[in-house]
Amino acid sequence: MCANLPLADRLWVALANLHRSMPNRASFRADEIVAQLGVRAPEFKRDAEWYTSLHMVANIAPTPFKLRMFYMLPDRTYRLFRPGDLFHVQRTGRSHPRVWDLPSNFRDLLTWYSEKYAAITQQRLAA
Repeated sequence: MCANLPLADRLWVALANLHRSMPNRASFRADEIVAQLGVRAPEFKRDAEWYTSLHMVANIAPTPFKLRMFYMLPDRTYRLFRPGDLFHVQRTGRSHPRVWDLPSNFRDLLTWYSEKYAAITQQRLAA
Protein backbone atom coordinates (compact mmCIF):
# COMPACT_ATOMS: atom_id res chain seq x y z
CA MET A 1 0.00 0.00 0.00
CA CYS A 2 1.27 3.46 -0.83
CA ALA A 3 2.22 5.40 2.33
CA ASN A 4 1.77 8.76 0.54
CA LEU A 5 -1.90 8.07 -0.11
CA PRO A 6 -4.36 9.75 2.30
CA LEU A 7 -5.77 7.34 4.87
CA ALA A 8 -9.29 7.52 3.46
CA ASP A 9 -8.06 6.50 0.00
CA ARG A 10 -5.89 3.73 1.48
CA LEU A 11 -8.92 2.33 3.32
CA TRP A 12 -11.05 2.52 0.17
CA VAL A 13 -8.35 0.60 -1.73
CA ALA A 14 -8.21 -1.97 1.08
CA LEU A 15 -11.98 -2.52 1.05
CA ALA A 16 -12.09 -2.59 -2.76
CA ASN A 17 -9.37 -5.25 -2.76
CA LEU A 18 -11.33 -7.29 -0.20
CA HIS A 19 -14.50 -7.08 -2.32
CA ARG A 20 -12.67 -7.97 -5.50
CA SER A 21 -10.79 -10.91 -3.96
CA MET A 22 -13.86 -12.27 -2.12
CA PRO A 23 -16.83 -11.46 -4.38
CA ASN A 24 -19.16 -13.78 -2.46
CA ARG A 25 -18.84 -11.62 0.67
CA ALA A 26 -21.28 -8.73 0.88
CA SER A 27 -19.43 -6.81 3.58
CA PHE A 28 -16.45 -6.81 5.92
CA ARG A 29 -15.71 -5.97 9.55
CA ALA A 30 -13.67 -2.88 10.37
CA ASP A 31 -10.79 -4.98 11.69
CA GLU A 32 -10.65 -6.90 8.39
CA ILE A 33 -10.43 -3.67 6.42
CA VAL A 34 -7.71 -2.26 8.67
CA ALA A 35 -5.79 -5.56 8.59
CA GLN A 36 -5.78 -5.34 4.78
CA LEU A 37 -3.58 -2.24 5.16
CA GLY A 38 -0.86 -4.43 6.66
CA VAL A 39 0.15 -1.88 9.30
CA ARG A 40 0.98 -2.94 12.84
CA ALA A 41 1.48 0.40 14.64
CA PRO A 42 -1.27 0.63 17.32
CA GLU A 43 -1.82 4.38 16.92
CA PHE A 44 -2.22 4.02 13.14
CA LYS A 45 -4.60 1.09 13.56
CA ARG A 46 -6.71 3.17 15.97
CA ASP A 47 -6.87 6.05 13.47
CA ALA A 48 -7.76 3.65 10.65
CA GLU A 49 -10.56 2.13 12.75
CA TRP A 50 -11.95 5.62 13.47
CA TYR A 51 -11.91 6.47 9.78
CA THR A 52 -13.56 3.16 8.90
CA SER A 53 -16.39 3.41 11.43
CA LEU A 54 -17.02 7.17 11.49
CA HIS A 55 -15.37 9.39 8.93
CA MET A 56 -16.12 7.45 5.75
CA VAL A 57 -19.61 6.03 6.37
CA ALA A 58 -22.23 7.49 4.07
CA ASN A 59 -25.27 6.55 6.11
CA ILE A 60 -24.33 8.24 9.41
CA ALA A 61 -23.95 11.92 10.34
CA PRO A 62 -20.57 13.41 9.37
CA THR A 63 -17.96 13.59 12.13
CA PRO A 64 -16.66 16.05 10.70
CA PHE A 65 -15.56 14.49 7.39
CA LYS A 66 -18.27 14.25 4.74
CA LEU A 67 -16.92 11.33 2.73
CA ARG A 68 -19.34 8.71 1.36
CA MET A 69 -16.87 5.91 0.68
CA PHE A 70 -18.34 3.16 2.88
CA TYR A 71 -21.86 2.00 3.65
CA MET A 72 -22.59 0.45 7.05
CA LEU A 73 -24.98 -2.49 7.17
CA PRO A 74 -27.21 -3.27 10.18
CA ASP A 75 -24.70 -5.84 11.48
CA ARG A 76 -22.05 -3.05 11.65
CA THR A 77 -20.06 -4.44 8.72
CA TYR A 78 -19.04 -2.27 5.79
CA ARG A 79 -19.13 -2.35 2.04
CA LEU A 80 -18.19 0.21 -0.58
CA PHE A 81 -20.73 2.96 -1.18
CA ARG A 82 -22.69 2.54 -4.40
CA PRO A 83 -24.65 5.02 -6.49
CA GLY A 84 -28.25 4.80 -5.33
CA ASP A 85 -27.40 4.09 -1.69
CA LEU A 86 -29.18 6.26 0.84
CA PHE A 87 -26.82 8.61 2.64
CA HIS A 88 -26.96 11.25 5.34
CA VAL A 89 -27.99 14.61 3.88
CA GLN A 90 -24.81 16.28 5.20
CA ARG A 91 -22.54 13.68 3.59
CA THR A 92 -21.60 15.55 0.44
CA GLY A 93 -18.03 14.29 -0.04
CA ARG A 94 -16.62 11.94 -2.61
CA SER A 95 -17.45 8.24 -2.78
CA HIS A 96 -14.13 6.97 -4.11
CA PRO A 97 -10.58 8.17 -4.72
CA ARG A 98 -9.90 10.45 -7.65
CA VAL A 99 -8.01 8.71 -10.44
CA TRP A 100 -5.15 11.22 -10.41
CA ASP A 101 -4.64 10.72 -6.66
CA LEU A 102 -4.05 6.98 -6.96
CA PRO A 103 -0.73 5.44 -7.95
CA SER A 104 -1.01 3.77 -11.34
CA ASN A 105 -0.93 0.26 -9.85
CA PHE A 106 -4.23 0.93 -8.01
CA ARG A 107 -6.15 2.68 -10.80
CA ASP A 108 -7.60 -0.58 -12.10
CA LEU A 109 -9.67 -0.66 -8.89
CA LEU A 110 -11.57 2.42 -10.07
CA THR A 111 -12.36 0.69 -13.36
CA TRP A 112 -13.51 -2.42 -11.47
CA TYR A 113 -15.58 -0.23 -9.12
CA SER A 114 -17.40 1.66 -11.88
CA GLU A 115 -17.80 -1.18 -14.39
CA LYS A 116 -18.52 -4.11 -12.06
CA TYR A 117 -19.22 -3.18 -8.45
CA ALA A 118 -21.28 0.00 -8.87
CA ALA A 119 -22.87 -1.20 -12.11
CA ILE A 120 -24.55 -4.12 -10.37
CA THR A 121 -26.56 -1.73 -8.22
CA GLN A 122 -27.45 0.48 -11.14
CA GLN A 123 -28.80 -2.54 -13.03
CA ARG A 124 -30.83 -3.64 -9.97
CA LEU A 125 -32.26 -0.14 -9.60
CA ALA A 126 -33.25 -0.04 -13.27
CA ALA A 127 -35.07 -3.40 -13.12
